[in-house]
Amino acid sequence: LITDYLTELRRYEFPLVDLQTNGLRLEELARAGLLQHWYEKRLTTVALSIVSEDAEENRQIYTPHKDDYPDLASQIEILHNVGFSVRLTVMMTKGRIDSLERVLDMVEFSRENSVEQLTVRPIYAENNSIDPKVGEWTRANTVEGDRLRGISDYFENEATHILTLQHGAPVYDYKGQNICLTDCLTVHPEETEEARQLIFFPDGHLRYAWQYEGATII
Repeated sequence: LITDYLTELRRYEFPLVDLQTNGLRLEELARAGLLQHWYEKRLTTVALSIVSEDAEENRQIYTPHKDDYPDLASQIEILHNVGFSVRLTVMMTKGRIDSLERVLDMVEFSRENSVEQLTVRPIYAENNSIDPKVGEWTRANTVEGDRLRGISDYFENEATHILTLQHGAPVYDYKGQNICLTDCLTVHPEETEEARQLIFFPDGHLRYAWQYEGATII
C-alpha cells in the first residue's frame, strides 16, 4: 500500500512526503530493498513514534509481549544511510519522558544522532474515546499540566523560537537541535477554521478528525 500511495502521489510533485511508523520493521524493510525503493519514489522523511530514547521504556509500550525492542540509534542510522530525514515523535507519558530533565535528555540524544526534527507531545484522551479502556489508560498516564507548563516556559526562555506551525505549535532551536512542542489533539474549533490534517479513510471518506464521523468533508 505504501508503494502504491507513493506512486500515486508522485504525479503531484509534493516536495515533502512523510511516513510515520513505530519502526519495528525497519531492518526487514531495509534488507528487502523497500526503504531504498520508497526513497526513490520521493518519500523524504520517516517519523519514528517513540515514548523514550531508552529501549526498555519503548519495549513496555510497543513490544510488551517480546523481550526486546530495536535499538533506536540503529534505526536512525538505517534511515540516514538510505538518505531519509528522521523525525522523532515522542509521546510523553508518566514514568517515562514526563519532566524537563527527561526532555533535555531526549534533545541531547537527538543531537548526538543527527536527528533532523524532534517533536514532543503529551498524550491526551478525548472525552468520547471509542475504547473506554484506552481512554482510561491514557488519562492515567497523561503528564500533569504544571510539568508541561514548566517545560514550555523553559524553552520559551532558554531557546530561540524560530517557527510557529499552522496549528499553533512552536518550534525552537535549542543549542543547535530543533524541538517542536505540540499536542496530539487535532480539533481546536475556537482557534481556526483551517484543518490541521486531511484523513483519507478506507471507506472512501475524507475527514479532518479521526474520532468524529461528523467531521466529514466528502
